[in-house]
Amino acid sequence: LVRVFERDGMKSTEYILGIHVVVPKNIAQQVTCAREFFGLEYPGNYAGEPHITLYLAHVPKKNFNTLIRLFRAMRRAPVRVSLAPVQKKKAKHNRMFVYLPVKKTGRMFALHKSIVRVANQLRDGLIRHKDQIRLRSNYYTKKERDYIMSHGYARVLDNFSPHITLGNIRAAELEKSKKEIQKRLRPLRGASFVADAIEIGLYKYDIKKKAYTDARIKEISLHV
Repeated sequence: LVRVFERDGMKSTEYILGIHVVVPKNIAQQVTCAREFFGLEYPGNYAGEPHITLYLAHVPKKNFNTLIRLFRAMRRAPVRVSLAPVQKKKAKHNRMFVYLPVKKTGRMFALHKSIVRVANQLRDGLIRHKDQIRLRSNYYTKKERDYIMSHGYARVLDNFSPHITLGNIRAAELEKSKKEIQKRLRPLRGASFVADAIEIGLYKYDIKKKAYTDARIKEISLHV
């Protein structure tokens, strides 16, 4: 850990690679309306539009164009995405994390693994600043720590859990609103779509301000 922290810990900015499944507008609009109606706070703003994260990591800025070239050359078929009913889990400060799970099919998992394999080669061992802090405080499980060190992200491979984030809400407020949330999201229950593209973003993050200040985003078609 010390080697990584010494190399990267003193920088004031970092570049985050975010790779997502593009969500259709009709589903994205319903998710956004639910977020706004219930005042759900999105935990992070690197990609506030509804999406399904396939991989997230700190990478050198200079490697982004190479990553785009490699992803364009990657041959992967479009993926069917199926949504499950809204779920929740505990977050920090007596809050709940609310999300729409996505069925982890073999084809989606294969896409995830291909992306991780390509991107991890050009990560150069970098680790996000927030993960460096969390690693020092024993925030993660052993498996998550191992994945962060080997792949730059805790939720990879058998920890991969695709979902659409709705946001965070106080536990007491969720109890009052959960029936209405389920009602508003009922049209999405069992919804599915074919994802024929992925979005590759390079997000500039100001560590001191704890804010994203710039982004380069490319959309890449899935094809065989």
